[in-house]
Amino acid sequence: MLRNRIGSANEKLGKNAEKSEIAGDNPTNIDSDTSNFIHEFQPFLLMTSQFSILDVSAEFIMDVAKVVASSPKQLSKDDLMRCFNKSKGYITNAISQCVQLGLVLIKNGSYTSSERHRDLLKRSERSQLYLPFREALQRYPPFLLYVDFISKKYPSDESATITSGIFQIESSEKIVEKSLRKWGIFSQLIRKDSNKRLSIPEAEKGLPSQYVKGLLKALGA
Repeated sequence: MLRNRIGSANEKLGKNAEKSEIAGDNPTNIDSDTSNFIHEFQPFLLMTSQFSILDVSAEFIMDVAKVVASSPKQLSKDDLMRCFNKSKGYITNAISQCVQLGLVLIKNGSYTSSERHRDLLKRSERSQLYLPFREALQRYPPFLLYVDFISKKYPSDESATITSGIFQIESSEKIVEKSLRKWGIFSQLIRKDSNKRLSIPEAEKGLPSQYVKGLLKALGA
């Protein structure tokens, strides 16, 4: 299984394996740029349990983030439940994903908007909410690794499986793939052509490894 192979790669990283070993002996055939990416990202790999990817649409994540940003006071979970005509489970997933992505913060058991995204969220019309969502995704490590593999012509399902394995994400690989793919398309960081092939527009600018590394530096990795 590919997940088991990624697990082996993680064990090597945990033992401070040399980059040459990662690039040359890794049975997943991860290229040197991605190996370097993973190696530099090792501090986060030691805290992989902090990441989760849930089955919730980007559109609804942003509706929740917009409501929180528009409120003059902190909101409780019950407050948010009253704002939407959705199931409690789905609203809870959206709230959790907002927190994961850094769009919403928890303070004293209530929810408030992140200062980083609040102004843009408040100014954005509904059709423009992909902009703060894109900002958030560009700082979210599992998404960064997923698009890094997509940009190197890995299929979406394999890219999601690798991401899920490395970050030990508990959701099913099907949910991880669907969410990352749809979030990327909504944010316009991923493009899907008429043949349903995925591509990364940033890759056409000659980025993506330096692009990803720059974002990781911003995260303090």
